[in-house]
Amino acid sequence: MITDLFYALPDNDFAARQASDYIAATQHERFFHLARAKQARMAALGAYFSRAGLRKILISDNLRGCAFADPKVPVEYLDKDFFARADPAREKPFLDGAVVIVNNNDVDMAGYAKLYDFCDRTCFIAWDWDNHHWLDLSVFLAAHSDIYAPAHHENLYLLSRYNWLTCGPVYCACVQWSRAFLADRLVTILTTERSPEPLGKHIPYASFLFRLQVIAILQQHYPSIGFSDRTFHNRTPESRFDRQHILFYGADDLLAPQKLVARGHALFQHGGRDGMVARHRFALERHHGECRMRQMLDCFFEICAGGSQETASRAIR
Repeated sequence: MITDLFYALPDNDFAARQASDYIAATQHERFFHLARAKQARMAALGAYFSRAGLRKILISDNLRGCAFADPKVPVEYLDKDFFARADPAREKPFLDGAVVIVNNNDVDMAGYAKLYDFCDRTCFIAWDWDNHHWLDLSVFLAAHSDIYAPAHHENLYLLSRYNWLTCGPVYCACVQWSRAFLADRLVTILTTERSPEPLGKHIPYASFLFRLQVIAILQQHYPSIGFSDRTFHNRTPESRFDRQHILFYGADDLLAPQKLVARGHALFQHGGRDGMVARHRFALERHHGECRMRQMLDCFFEICAGGSQETASRAIR
């Protein structure tokens, strides 16, 4: 049965053609020149930061909500339109000696490219949340970053041709609330009555037809599942706050989701107060944006200062 289904899949040799196209395209000698130029840039950056030290950390606007701070290095957040309006000559003194962590949602390609080419004393780290589908931007970011940090496993072979210094994947994490905000609301989590209904509001993307179909099917069973009107991103941190327990599903659960929902509710009830506290602690320690910032900065210190931040404090001036 599996074999029959496999050979009935449409365009069955697509994967082989795609791999063949990847290999053929990336054999062009221009990739060699790109890699050589990027290697020279990284060597110069390593020499500069080893001598001058890290002056500050700059983070793009979309990551502002996690309120990342460093005990040794000043941290600043860039305005939303920083890359669109930036004049490289004017901004170079501001960016010299800095690590810039930029999220793909904040990038203006033309403005960002000018800054990247002009600012040769700045390490740009691109945290790309959409490398699983937004490939025109992803290949641009891979080429125009000193350290490329994709959030997903998809397309890593292709993207590594544009930047051999690929860190991660550095998975998406909670960046809409600070650690302090979440820690202060543990009591709210423990005392708020939880709805047994599944929650799932999703932004519709026309390219993902099967995803749209799945959401529409589940919406027939649960009105709490459906399509988002995108207002979530404009709400205050307080109004966005909710705790959700994730339970993974299989193919049969899409056709008959009631058992999965009941099992998820039972797991929550069984865990009780201790389970809520444990999940809260686990999320803060493992899946907050601060953890991912540290992961990317450790990569910078290892490459440009010969070790992690703890062992490279001499590079911080």
